Amino acid sequence: MADIKTILRELSVILGYILSKYKLTFTEKLIDVKTYLDFIRKYCKNVNECNSEIRKIEELENFIIHRDIIRNGLKLGKLLYEKLNLTGDIYWLGAKVKSKYQFDI
Repeated sequence: MADIKTILRELSVILGYILSKYKLTFTEKLIDVKTYLDFIRKYCKNVNECNSEIRKIEELENFIIHRDIIRNGLKLGKLLYEKLNLTGDIYWLGAKVKSKYQFDI
C-alpha cells in the first residue's frame, strides 16, 4: 500500500484531469478533504475499489502540509488533458499496478 504522499500525487493528477475535462473549478484557495474526494468519487469510475487508499485521505484534517503536492498534481492533470486529448472514463490503477509501471491512471 502506498504512502499518503504517493496517494495524493496520483489522486491530484486525476483531479486536475477531471477539472479540465469537465471544465470545473472550485473557489477555495486550498480545497478541503471532503470536496477533493467528492470530485474524485463522482468522476473516477473505480475509486471505490481503492478503499484503503481513500481511507488514508479521509483521515486527514486538511491539506495544508500537502498543498504543493496537490497543486503540482492539478497542473499535471490539466496538462495531460490538454496535450493528450484522451477520451473515455477515468480509472485509478495505482493499487493494481503498484510499482510495475510509471503510470496509474
